[in-house]
Amino acid sequence: MPRGKKDTREKIVEMVRRELSANPAVTNEYLRKKAVAIDPSVARLDRRTFNGRFVLAVRRALAGAKPKARSRKTAARAVAGASRQSAVARVAPDGVCHDRVRAVLVDLALQAIRANDRDSLISILAEIDSYVDRVLDAAR
Repeated sequence: MPRGKKDTREKIVEMVRRELSANPAVTNEYLRKKAVAIDPSVARLDRRTFNGRFVLAVRRALAGAKPKARSRKTAARAVAGASRQSAVARVAPDGVCHDRVRAVLVDLALQAIRANDRDSLISILAEIDSYVDRVLDAAR
């Protein structure tokens, strides 16, 4: 990025930071108009691109939010514990089928968590057809 564009981008980011610090409820349209006054080429960005490139980045920085990487264990627990009530209603009103299918999928997730290395995980995933068969049997 040429130095002039980098300076302009930093000016826009700083303006957005100042405005959001002063008024967190400020609208994206207001911020965009002010950014266009700094750099007219910003007018070519659609509102979503402007929001993602400037506003959301600053909001995350102000909030101190940093995306956290989930471990495989944490992700599997989240999937295993997630409630899927709408899916239950579509598949089986009594929930019995849902519980059996969920048990098979939780078993698969636990096997993946217990994998010690990449080769173990690949061998578990190579057996995915057996899990599909178990899910189909449980759904009957």
